[in-house]
Amino acid sequence: MKTTLIFAALAAASLPALSYGCSSVDCNSNGTCGNNPADSGAQSDAQPDAPPAGCASGKDPKDDPVCVTNDTGLFVDATAADGGDGTKERPFKTLAKAIEKAQDGKGVVFVCGLGPYLEGVNVTGRVSLFGGFTCGSWAHAGGKSEAAPPVGPALIAGKGATFLAQDFKWTAEAAQGDGASSIAVFAREAALLELVRNDVVAGAGAPGKPGDGGTAGNAGTMGTIPVGMTRGTGGLTDCGGGVTSAGGDGGNGNGTLAQNGAAGDSTPKNYDETNVNFNG
Repeated sequence: MKTTLIFAALAAASLPALSYGCSSVDCNSNGTCGNNPADSGAQSDAQPDAPPAGCASGKDPKDDPVCVTNDTGLFVDATAADGGDGTKERPFKTLAKAIEKAQDGKGVVFVCGLGPYLEGVNVTGRVSLFGGFTCGSWAHAGGKSEAAPPVGPALIAGKGATFLAQDFKWTAEAAQGDGASSIAVFAREAALLELVRNDVVAGAGAPGKPGDGGTAGNAGTMGTIPVGMTRGTGGLTDCGGGVTSAGGDGGNGNGTLAQNGAAGDSTPKNYDETNVNFNG
């Protein structure tokens, strides 16, 4: 028999109810039949369990209280006392406990309250999960029950799982750890996954790991000794009247240490006491 995967109602989409709950579902009713003659008109062995006897209205459980009884399924209430047996009167406290029992028995779980239930759902068998009921009366309230674990996916449908969820919200927190993803619903090799009137909300992905530092650069080479540096000539001051005064030449730049400059000549050249034009 062909394996079928249906993933519907992503990101707060709202889809019409599938004909399940109080009537059987085959591939013709939901459009999943393939071209294989063996599939056409035959109910897949991956479909959710048919409803129990006496629940044949063809409506979803939310629309038919006859389908919401201790005979048809197990019940979950986050505010219930510990030690419940899964009945309306003594519901289980956690989704995990109810699903564990449902996979081994009735296969149907009714959930009350909007939550959030601070836990994830891990399905490996055959389970149908119906949320949005009112705690105590178990009438449908019209909302969605929420599963929001502090870490990891809100829903995991594992290999061979056959899972139907109606009126549920699956919320994943922001990812933790370098480069991690936030995944609200994760299906791997599930036989069938149907999400009807479900919201799937993933948080933000985590920043990537910081890049590795670059390699250290090579050390610079020692500077070379200056060669061929010619000293500057000394300055010349015109004292007027043709009288000049010359400064010393600069020191040589050759060698490991620059040399001192030459001494200047402070005595004006062509000094003439009687030269009236001299202003030095």
